[in-house]
Amino acid sequence: MAKLRIAGTWVGVIDLELENWTVAMLREEVAKRSNAQRPDSINLISAGKVLKDGDGSQNLTQLGIRNNAKILATRVSVDEGKSLEQELMAEEERSRRLARVKAAATALSKRHVDGSLPIEDFNIELENQGGQKVQLGTETDQRAVMMGLMLHENAKNLLTRQLYKDALEVLTMGEEAFSLCDPKVLEFIDNVPILQIDMVWCYFLLRDISWLSVAGIRLEKAREGLERCHGKDCSRVRLLQAGCQPELALHMRLELLEGVVAYHNGQLDKSKKALTSAQAKFSQ
Repeated sequence: MAKLRIAGTWVGVIDLELENWTVAMLREEVAKRSNAQRPDSINLISAGKVLKDGDGSQNLTQLGIRNNAKILATRVSVDEGKSLEQELMAEEERSRRLARVKAAATALSKRHVDGSLPIEDFNIELENQGGQKVQLGTETDQRAVMMGLMLHENAKNLLTRQLYKDALEVLTMGEEAFSLCDPKVLEFIDNVPILQIDMVWCYFLLRDISWLSVAGIRLEKAREGLERCHGKDCSRVRLLQAGCQPELALHMRLELLEGVVAYHNGQLDKSKKALTSAQAKFSQ
């Protein structure tokens, strides 16, 4: 009997026989435990790759899933799940490109397990808002954080090139990498909340309203994370940095997205309040 550790829309451990279970069976089990109405609304990701049902003949072992593997489960609309499956099958070049990004990040994280990379390449020494270096814990934590940061950086590069769908998939991989790290390591650094904001920013740039409910949840998590790191209304940041507010643009973007999501949810007063606050920050 093997164990699979599930994170995302449902968090927990599933005991199963890898040789007897298929992706479709795992998807159905996660859907049942997360109270999803339909299994095809569940997206499963392992090691940065979306698990596909295929013809149903391959079991989880044949797909490379091992005991204690970490699986990220996300909930999508049924139509979106189908279109994603079709896109993954039709665009092999895009899948290979994303696989190369993942492979490069994995190779880089294995070469540098001391918590930092050469400054001319990429600096990932982490500091909290007090300027104290964050200890990355175990080697697994170190590699998970490194991979998450590298994937996030790659996603930002894709965003600047207006490759929003590609950026969103790489950000999803980054989210998965961070989810494999001890939460205590990431509790007082703002990298994960920023990644959540960047994911919603992708939804906004793609003009895809089907992500609306997910966007609201991500923004709530982002706000909670930023308030934990920066303090309520950036109070901790202002205190530590003598009144300067270098994170002002980040909070402005958060409020802008909160306003857009609230508007599409029919919460007009909440939308107006968020957008007015974002505009005030833009004018500073």
